Amino acid sequence: DVSFQPENFYLLGGDEAARHLFGVAASLDSLVIGEAQILGQVKEAFAESRSAGLVGSELQRLFQSAFHVGKKVRRGTDIGARKVSIVNLARECLAELVASNPDARVALVGSGEMTGKLAEALQGLGVKDLLFVNRTLAKAETFADRWKGRAMSLVDFLANPPRVDAVCTATAAPKAIFGRDEAERLMDAGDEARPFLFLDLAIPRDVSDDVACLAGVSLCHLGTLRELAQDNRRDRFRAADQAREIIDEEVERYHQHAMESALSPLVGDTQKLAREFAESGLDTLLEGRLAHLSDEDKKSVRYWVLTKLVPNVLRLPVQSIARSADSEQVRGGGGSGGGVKVQGLRLAPPKC
Repeated sequence: DVSFQPENFYLLGGDEAARHLFGVAASLDSLVIGEAQILGQVKEAFAESRSAGLVGSELQRLFQSAFHVGKKVRRGTDIGARKVSIVNLARECLAELVASNPDARVALVGSGEMTGKLAEALQGLGVKDLLFVNRTLAKAETFADRWKGRAMSLVDFLANPPRVDAVCTATAAPKAIFGRDEAERLMDAGDEARPFLFLDLAIPRDVSDDVACLAGVSLCHLGTLRELAQDNRRDRFRAADQAREIIDEEVERYHQHAMESALSPLVGDTQKLAREFAESGLDTLLEGRLAHLSDEDKKSVRYWVLTKLVPNVLRLPVQSIARSADSEQVRGGGGSGGGVKVQGLRLAPPKC
């Protein structure tokens, strides 16, 4: 059983509830700002609630507005344009390799979780030739079976380098595995006309700095990826300010629609009642004191009263109703989060 602890929750109503949900859907409240999966998670939660019969017309409209805001923020800002996770940034490095060399052969050194993530990313990019390397051949074979690749021990890989175009390494080795000599042997075994990539995601580093001095070699390590991730996070924070402006506009639009929906029955009833009173008074007037008017003049009087006079006379009281209803409590400041409650107006019939 899950115990309810009030201190772990907060209650929002009215506009503040809408603002919070819009911010969640736009991934402003997530651990990683701009995370793409958040909107989908909100949609899943909404679908489950609706299946359980917990969604009424108000929640339906609120969540549909939130979905619209989430999409608008992603389209109208760069909040999700730049990667901030190490895996995604590493995938971009690999994507550049594959773009220049679609038949790239890639060696993955290590047996941890990161090796599996890199293998998944490479297969997603269309790389078919994966070579798994580990100090223990059996561990490399386990990965090779899973990802339909080849396996090789680290000793053999260093002693007799196969032809590869990139090495992705993420081991727990206490010191660098690949120095300048190892890198040169790997390049000699490969195609000298093609660029060679070292992607080092190990702590401490598996590839020494002097490897980057070799012609034709690109070295991308965890430090550079972290710096890039930090720069991209700053860009996302700037985009978040733009997103909040969009949310403010959408909250106001949602609020106005909510007010119109709440007041619509009252305004409609008031307009209907006023029109009925006006028509009744016109019938009495045009059949009595103004009976001498021609049919055309009577038609003009009726048209002017019903389409010009009545709507304009009603405009001020209707606006007054809207201002009274649009209070701090309705906008969520009072905490009740309730709907709009407005007293009806009683109109007296005209005396003719």
